[in-house]
Amino acid sequence: MKTPCNTGKEALPVSGFPGRGQVWHMAGLSLAERRRRHGGATCEPAGDKVVGERLRVSFGFEIGETEIGRGGRLRIAWRWPFDWTVLGREDMEVRTPAAIDAVFEPRGDLDPWNHHIELRVQAGKLRRGDRVDLLCGGRDGWGAPTFAARSAGFLLLINPEGGDDWIRLPDPPSFPLQPGPPVRLVAVSPSEGVVQEEIPLTVRAEDRWGNPTPLAAVPRVHPEEGMSWKVEGGDTAGVYRYALRWRSPGVYRPRFEAAGTGLQAVGNPVRVHRSPPAMKLFWGDLHSGQTDIGCGAESLEDHFAYARDVAGLQFASQQANDHYVGAE
Repeated sequence: MKTPCNTGKEALPVSGFPGRGQVWHMAGLSLAERRRRHGGATCEPAGDKVVGERLRVSFGFEIGETEIGRGGRLRIAWRWPFDWTVLGREDMEVRTPAAIDAVFEPRGDLDPWNHHIELRVQAGKLRRGDRVDLLCGGRDGWGAPTFAARSAGFLLLINPEGGDDWIRLPDPPSFPLQPGPPVRLVAVSPSEGVVQEEIPLTVRAEDRWGNPTPLAAVPRVHPEEGMSWKVEGGDTAGVYRYALRWRSPGVYRPRFEAAGTGLQAVGNPVRVHRSPPAMKLFWGDLHSGQTDIGCGAESLEDHFAYARDVAGLQFASQQANDHYVGAE
């Protein structure tokens, strides 16, 4: 297997598709050795960010022993789901001792880091100790991704030979993306049930992008004739769980309100039968997303926790002895 210059067999493993960009992760080298050979990387400002906010972000490349001459490239790349807004040339400022051109690429050739900004050395040479700084955001700022995540970050890479081989520098610190303020309530439950059967329901507060977000008050149930309910639980992410019962068959749409916020929710129709039907109605999203094992975000555990706790695909009573409110 061909390796890029000054890496050796310690460079393995490598990721990417043949004939496209290859990322050499330098897993066999210590962080100090990676910095000495290939350089370091910075990203500022650090700390929590809020989804969709406008930011000014500064990236830095600190050149190591591997020099980068004309035709060489540097790159800032990030995973497919992180929808940072497109930057024009006027939104990117490069500070460097060499002549470098900056290009934003919304769909690049590195998998799963499919978005990137590329810095191309047009003239001169980057030598050990040199620094390349890229300021992103211009006058109006750079629009942050629109989905909340516990960890968001960037890969900073160098390509001294100008081919398909990219050397991964030690990653700068990642940061969380926090949800925005609540703008709506969403209520979801199974579409069918049986008289006096416990029917689970999830209510969540969402920001303008659809992220679950904290809510100051537990949503209140609007009473309906023949309906009883109890609160099963809630969490700081703005997700609340209820159990509902109806004493008569029919089609119902439970309603909720968060006091002091003006936010209301109407649940999906629930068809309540007198006895269990021969066939049941189920619905959902068959392509529900991917984790950071592939081209998505967050862990496999996070993926299933979201399905259970936020989307309401599974329900487990934690306070089975609570008294129901309303008609019995």
